[in-house]
Amino acid sequence: MPFSTLMKQYVRWRSFVAAAMLLTACKKDSDLLVVGSRLTEQNTLGTFVAVHGVPKQLFTLTAASDSFQFKTVQGNRLTFPANAFLLPSGMRPNTTPISVEFREITSKSDMVLSAMPTTAGEQLLESAGQFYLKAKQGTTVLHLAPATHLRLSFQNTRLSSGTSNLQLFYGTTIKTLFNWLPQSNTDIVSGVSQDSVPGQPRAYRIRLNNDSLGWVNCGRIITRTPQTTVSISVAGENVQGTNTMVFLVFKALNSVVRAYPQTDNMFAAPNIPQGLQATVVVLRNVNDTYYLGQQTAQVGANHVFSPSMSSVSEAAAVAAIQAL
Repeated sequence: MPFSTLMKQYVRWRSFVAAAMLLTACKKDSDLLVVGSRLTEQNTLGTFVAVHGVPKQLFTLTAASDSFQFKTVQGNRLTFPANAFLLPSGMRPNTTPISVEFREITSKSDMVLSAMPTTAGEQLLESAGQFYLKAKQGTTVLHLAPATHLRLSFQNTRLSSGTSNLQLFYGTTIKTLFNWLPQSNTDIVSGVSQDSVPGQPRAYRIRLNNDSLGWVNCGRIITRTPQTTVSISVAGENVQGTNTMVFLVFKALNSVVRAYPQTDNMFAAPNIPQGLQATVVVLRNVNDTYYLGQQTAQVGANHVFSPSMSSVSEAAAVAAIQAL
């Protein structure tokens, strides 16, 4: 297909996404991303993401009136003050224990396996960490009490230089397209700070006061120019967003961009800085058979990747992604 035709279709898609963002900008995501273009279509990669994405961690607050500190699977620290939560009615929870669901994504391989890209709108982010928090008492979702601060302390050795000016982004889903929105100007309490200790990995502290919690990302927008649209040609039949995932994984940044279908067999990702080395990863599941393709190159103007696709076992696909 001529590149001019592809770009016309791509512009129409970007206009749709921009309009959807205006309508849903305040909606926060509550669960892991559901991969696929429509919820009503069968998503053959949903199980892969659910099984191989970052695990759910559950913590229990035995009494809402007590403060707690938990150590996560990755060795990070999650701190809750006393009386941190309220029922939707604004009342204090009863004495029933409170369960806290937590997920943490700090590596590029986990971003791909969890289908959690690092883009804000159509801008590339470098992420120090993506985290999910939700508190419940029974089946009732709890809210943070006013002026309550949850704290998460973590380290990440994977970041590039120049990551001192990090900010918070909150996860949202727009018609199943996952996106990060920058912290609201009205939220003057939440924030991120960095501890600088010579000879030690970068350590960060996140303070949260967003009412409903959910996904939060500690990151920075990559403003490097010039930028271009990267296209990925995916070989095979019946190539759709429901059976195919395409990611750009950057060598020098702790960043992953997801490309979305534009035309038959063609995916695209906008605003990619030229000159960065990236590996395109294509994963397909067609009739219960997995296909994997990878190709590495330095991004140039209007770059087109065309990775070779091969049938692989599920375990081999996971191992290849974990090696990124």
